[in-house]
Amino acid sequence: MIKPILAGVLLVICFVIPLHVYSIGGDQGIGIQGSFYRYQVTGYGPMMITMTQDISYVTSGVYSGRTALSIVFWVTGSISLVIITLIHLIRPDCFNNYYPQLSGFLLIGAGILFVVSCIAQFGPFLNGSAGISVPFGGFALLLLGIGMTIYPSLFT
Repeated sequence: MIKPILAGVLLVICFVIPLHVYSIGGDQGIGIQGSFYRYQVTGYGPMMITMTQDISYVTSGVYSGRTALSIVFWVTGSISLVIITLIHLIRPDCFNNYYPQLSGFLLIGAGILFVVSCIAQFGPFLNGSAGISVPFGGFALLLLGIGMTIYPSLFT
């Protein structure tokens, strides 16, 4: 019973729930960010930015420096989250029998990448000239991954 629940939770985390809430420096705006989208409200109005747009901005040079590095970490974390979600949807029995802790390690990796992405953009204390960041989703994935690694029998 836990396998379909875990796959459903991973799907919701992957596509629906925002993983990051932030404020843009100098009270210029606020936003939320999920694995594949970013929605922000600024003085220019509300904007929905998808992951493909972010990748395009990085490759075309619109984003550079800390912002580009942040996007690279975020996209890598999203890819890791998609891989683990697909594994649990397509082959949960085979995967859990042979590699029970690998799911936890992939989730830990995704959580670390999401948090490092926020650190790259907002600074080591998640607060700086770029604004304030609250990457609660990254920390939640870290905790879920640690739980899956330490107690794999609960998730198989």
